[in-house]
Amino acid sequence: MWHLKHRNMRFVSTRGATAYPDGSSFGILETIRDGLSHEGGLFLPKDLPFFSPAVLAWLIGNADSCDGKQLYHRTAQFTMEELIGCHVVGNQQGQKLHIPSPAQISAFISKAYESRRWNNLDDCISPLTPIFNESFVPPSPSDIGEHVVAAEGITNVVKYHKKIHMLEQYHGPTAAFKDFALQLFPCLFGAAIKDEANRYIILAATSGDTGVAAINGMLHSAPASTKIMVLFPEFGVSPVQKAQMLSMSDGKRVQVVGVKATFDLCQTTVKQMFKDDALAQRLAAPGATTTPSVLSSANSINWGRLMPQIVYYVHAFAQLSRTKQLAPPKIPEFDVLVPTGNFGNILSAFLARKMGIPIRRFVLASNENDVLFEFISTGIYDITEKSLVPTISPSIDILKASNVERFLFYLSLIHI
Repeated sequence: MWHLKHRNMRFVSTRGATAYPDGSSFGILETIRDGLSHEGGLFLPKDLPFFSPAVLAWLIGNADSCDGKQLYHRTAQFTMEELIGCHVVGNQQGQKLHIPSPAQISAFISKAYESRRWNNLDDCISPLTPIFNESFVPPSPSDIGEHVVAAEGITNVVKYHKKIHMLEQYHGPTAAFKDFALQLFPCLFGAAIKDEANRYIILAATSGDTGVAAINGMLHSAPASTKIMVLFPEFGVSPVQKAQMLSMSDGKRVQVVGVKATFDLCQTTVKQMFKDDALAQRLAAPGATTTPSVLSSANSINWGRLMPQIVYYVHAFAQLSRTKQLAPPKIPEFDVLVPTGNFGNILSAFLARKMGIPIRRFVLASNENDVLFEFISTGIYDITEKSLVPTISPSIDILKASNVERFLFYLSLIHI
């Protein structure tokens, strides 16, 4: 397998911190374990791996050589090894936790994406499917009327219909796209806390996808001592996902709480709990029958959640090569269209491009809660006069998109 130049994975916080108060550095496992920096910032790697044209050509050859079999697993192995930096020998200076080995990463991926939990898909758990099949005959403007063509933008669909694909992300255990991240994240989290004496409580706010996928993944792969608590808007998730979450809530290891408020309040509450020193001290105090506890997060504020999402954009690139849409030595760019709520999914695509994946343009899809559309269109992020509107797409019914902070950090500190 091709490996990039060995790098020390150095992390910074979006709010300025470059190390813990005791001077120890932010390592990959520390960021996964803690979720948020001590001053409330979000972790980001100071140096991302970069895939040169030679590496992209290798990825294309890798996709062709395996003929689709275990393609996602192989892509995930390569990408995660580079993101984690597990080819650096020993610990990085100032870090306390050991970096997982390639063999451990392979075991994590096998457990997270075992076919019996992914619709028995033995080859590719995330197929790239053409929107239109081979028999589709695009309508001519004369068939549908020039005014319809102008109003609906059908001209581009007719022109490019053979090049429009959908990355299927509904084959996981809960049928949510978050399964890709939240089946692998508990394995990484387990590696981060394996030598800890404390018990960890995972906090998550959800508008649907994160909650059910986080609970399922934690029960499947996290250490048995780990507990999870999920806050969701009582009337702001789909009935199916609400039923999924409540069916797994036993009040012991899993606690699901419906809040008569919006997702934004649920997410704000989770962040406030992290910054509550009195709560932290209370949880850390050992009792006669209790073990000291520490809070962590399963939302995309945790860097460990974003890494597996970068993988499927690398995977999409590899699959496009197999359909002969992309071929070396000239590797054309492609566009991605992402329904966006908390900005984590589309940020993962942005990070994939920073790593060299040839994504040309990011199309952000929104619903009536269009604060991100306004932000991208105007450069102004202002929700002071906005109220959340319940829609038929509750997973993106969000006004306060946490990962915009990471995006702005990259844009404003481009020199890091």
